Amino acid sequence: MKEKPAMPQNDLVFKKLFADEKNKDILIDFIRDITRLKVADVEHVMNPYNVRNYQSELDEVGDDDYGFTIVDLKVKLINGETVIVEMQNAREENFVKRLMYYGATSFVESYHHKYAEIKAVHVIALMDFKLDFKDDVSNLKSFKMTDEFGNELEDLVQIHLVELKKIKPDDPNGNLLRFMVKFFTEGIVAKGAPRWLAKIGDRYRHLNFTKEEKKLISRAERNRADIEDSKLYYTNRGIERGKRNIISNLVDSGMSIEQIALLTKLSNEQVEKILEVGGKEID
Repeated sequence: MKEKPAMPQNDLVFKKLFADEKNKDILIDFIRDITRLKVADVEHVMNPYNVRNYQSELDEVGDDDYGFTIVDLKVKLINGETVIVEMQNAREENFVKRLMYYGATSFVESYHHKYAEIKAVHVIALMDFKLDFKDDVSNLKSFKMTDEFGNELEDLVQIHLVELKKIKPDDPNGNLLRFMVKFFTEGIVAKGAPRWLAKIGDRYRHLNFTKEEKKLISRAERNRADIEDSKLYYTNRGIERGKRNIISNLVDSGMSIEQIALLTKLSNEQVEKILEVGGKEID
């Protein structure tokens, strides 16, 4: 197999695979597995992949905002319900709010002068990071509108989160999730994978990219790398600032450099350097 310019989780590659009318059978099984919906058929893909459209959207909103403003995949089911699929490679502060906005907007769009005709919206987010939940039982989480006792109000807006990270051994959805992580992050379809994953894996292996597409893929990968470098930079800055604050507080409490070094497992020189950078003097 020819080496691919990017993994299936790349924005353009994902769109080219899934936002294709020819792959409706794959979409049906994919949606069924994630949402547990009894999907009869896909009426049409509302934003089918087209490299010119992708390019114009990217140019319009810019690299920094593209992944945060444009829906990756929007599908109308044969029963009138809408499914939105988002591939998110970078952690974003307001990501969950954005998913809720996508769902709410599509929900409102389904209203045509009769409340009885409003159709359900299902938002699926494939994420290359984990969110923080108190009871983190599974990397596949489905959210509905319920009260404190678990009673469902109306099953009209659902959000399904798929965290493409390491799966716990006891994850109840572990079998499906391990296959998905392997494919989306490594481009590999493991033996025994669901039918839709085997099919999309075969399409991925035979994908061809134009020069224009390869440039756009490289552009997206560079942007992703820049985001990761930026996150690492600010994380390291935060760690160093935290060290300075702790050591500064220890100095204020009357501890000597030697005592601080022993407590923090740093050398005397490292403690002095941190104090020097922080502009702190010690008697």
